[in-house]
Amino acid sequence: MQEFIVEGLGAPMRLDRYLRTLSPNLTQGVIEKALRVGDIKVLGSKAESKRRIQDDDIITISDYIKISNKQEYQEATPSIISLAGKILGEYLILDHPDFFAIDKPCGVSSQGGSNISLSIDHALQYLNSQGHDLRIVHRLDKETSGVMLIAKNRLAATKLGEGFLGHLIKKRYIATVSGPDIPLDGRIESYLAKVGDKVIEVDEGFKGAKLAITDYKTISYGVRKVIEFAPQTGRMHQIRCHAAFSLKNPIVGDKKYGGMAHHRLKLHAKSILIPAEIFGREVLAESDGGLEKW
Repeated sequence: MQEFIVEGLGAPMRLDRYLRTLSPNLTQGVIEKALRVGDIKVLGSKAESKRRIQDDDIITISDYIKISNKQEYQEATPSIISLAGKILGEYLILDHPDFFAIDKPCGVSSQGGSNISLSIDHALQYLNSQGHDLRIVHRLDKETSGVMLIAKNRLAATKLGEGFLGHLIKKRYIATVSGPDIPLDGRIESYLAKVGDKVIEVDEGFKGAKLAITDYKTISYGVRKVIEFAPQTGRMHQIRCHAAFSLKNPIVGDKKYGGMAHHRLKLHAKSILIPAEIFGREVLAESDGGLEKW
């Protein structure tokens, strides 16, 4: 067995998040399976991925699980090198001592996966091979554009990850929707669950149901409305589902959830507000990609 003593966190952190910082090549699937069968334990006992660990906890991991503090790196393609350059140049919104804020365009994946050979994560692997220590701390859907944070080191990644987990970091989105008249503003609360490749609204007792809360206000009104969304929780496809199911005004271009046909998903991450308690002063990262640009 491999033994690791947790150190340098400063604040409690989810076990699965910590394991990915310990070894970036560990996938969520590998982590979940190993936890289920007891091949990863905390303080000698089986644990769930959501368990919050802290400094001085001892994690034991079976020897067959490869632990490496460096991501597996394959020779970067010209497209990956080009994307890396754009992250540090064209896409850069804010260069903070602890993180970058970028304006991710529609059509660029946050992370790799099946049949994905170009992503922000691929570009970060290339940059890390050149001496950086950059880490993704949250994701945007491939079809969603807007503000995305990239931590510059492990400690910053931990602080940002805990900030997102604790809903301290506030995100705002703008979207173009279409459908019947709705109240100009309000709060949406419903339970969501993933069924197949989609997320749907379900009753509280449905297996896998999770509460999702989104505040919204209308910016412009008509057959097509522009709405600002402020998610209070971070569920998969939360804004897309609340627009489609609760408001019955799906986002334009959202084929998965019944949106009006368009060449792109009209959903944009407008801003991220990081409170002073995370890095010592409040920081606002905001995209100027207004309606005329998307």
